[in-house]
Parts: sequence; C-alpha cells; structure tokens
Amino acid sequence: MGSVHILAVIFLAFNCATVIQARRVSCGYLPNGKRDDPLSFDGYLDKCQYPFFAHLESIIDGHIHECDGVLLGNHYVLMTASCLERQPDFGHYSVFFGLWDKEQKNDPNVQVRKIVGVIRHPQYSNVSFEHDLAVLELDHEVVYTSAVQPSLIFKDDRFMWRSYETVAVGYHSLDYAPSYRAHTEAPLMDQNVCKNRLTTLREHPDMNVCATQHKDDTNGILVTALYPAGMASGCAPLTDNESANTVVYARLSKYCNWLHDATNNNWRCFY
Repeated sequence: MGSVHILAVIFLAFNCATVIQARRVSCGYLPNGKRDDPLSFDGYLDKCQYPFFAHLESIIDGHIHECDGVLLGNHYVLMTASCLERQPDFGHYSVFFGLWDKEQKNDPNVQVRKIVGVIRHPQYSNVSFEHDLAVLELDHEVVYTSAVQPSLIFKDDRFMWRSYETVAVGYHSLDYAPSYRAHTEAPLMDQNVCKNRLTTLREHPDMNVCATQHKDDTNGILVTALYPAGMASGCAPLTDNESANTVVYARLSKYCNWLHDATNNNWRCFY
C-alpha cells in the first residue's frame, strides 16, 4: 500500500468514524453476459467501487435530465453548477447513492435524497463555464455503507500526475448511455499544455485540469488513485482529432477552501 493510501485510511478513520458499516449491503461484479459496452470502455465496476459517487435525476418535459457528482460528508453533494440550469427548481431532483444500475433503483444498496439548498460557486460563469461547481444540501443525511461513503479530495494533488492511472467514472457517453456505472481511461494532459490551451477560454486556467478521452466515452468524474480529482466542466470538449477529445475538469484541489465554507465547515479536504 502506497503512502497516499495509508494517509487516506488514517483520514477516514479519524474524520469519518460513521463509515463503519451501518447496514449490510451486497457487493459484486456485473455478470459477463452484461458486457455490451463500447470497446473504448474499460468495463463495469464492482457495485461498491467508487462509493462516493452520486447520481442526480429530474424529469423535464418527459425526458430524464441526469448529472453525476460526489458525496461530501453525509449531508452534501458536489455537482456542476451547469447541471442545474435546465431545471433550476431543485425540488424536482432526486439524488441517488449506491446506485450501480440506473434501471434498478429499488436495489437495497440504493439511498435516495432530495435537495433543500444549492450553493453555486460565487464566480461561476454560464458563458465560459469557469468555476462550474455547486454544493447541494440534502434533506437528510445518508447512511454510510460499503456502497455509500464520503469522498476524499486531496488539497495537494501533485501526486495525481504520478498516478499509474486516471479514469473517468460515470454512466453515459456522447453516443451511448449504459445502464450500469462504468469507467474509462482518461490520461492526464501535461498541466502546462492544458493551461496554454485554456488561456483564451478561462481567466484562471490553473483551476482546471485536462484529460484525453475517446470521443464516445463519458465525461464523468475524474478519479485518480480511487479518489475524485476533477468535475467535468459544462463546456464542450476540445476536439483533438476524429477519435479523441480533451475534456476540461474543474480541479477540485483548488476549491478546498470554498468547499469547506459551502458545507458550513462540515467537510474539508485531506491535507
């Protein structure tokens, strides 16, 4: 176990004592017969992998509007601010935790909450999609289980560029919408190259990180070493060629102070 993982375990032990399983849940991998995803996907996940993952749904004009986010403690969720613009009345949304298969919302692992408050980043721009983040307050706390646990975001994310793998985690892609949560490779772009590409698009390019994905893959949540590191911005991907896109993510480590304030000091990044 690497030093980063050891520190993470210590952090969870002291700051998330209630992660101790409150009720039994079932974990396991998807049967091989269900692997009908595009070749660009790495494959489906164990039901309890990435337990910080949150999924938001609202029905708008008969169509389901979906977004993905991460759990901050047991009372807050981090999403993109742009996600909420199609349906600004957050009372119409449901937030799902422990949801592995979107068609199986009655799975005993799943917990559902409503939203009672939204705090958008004060500098969010719906034109440039800079600072595209919002913290959602839940109507009541989630119960920590093996399938539902809080995210761990590092305030110092320099190790991210030394990680053996970064992936994007989510349900849907540009041309394909799998029912099951999946992940796909999302190798990081050199940060200087990323900043140069964003110079004309963003006032603060260092608040972002770029990753390359197959053009048909999900934008998703950027994850490194099993921890969330980026939230896909609402802006369109930067097209690299016919088969790849550069996806722009809000670099979560840069928003730790704001996250601390937006959650009323109930959640903090790991140093």
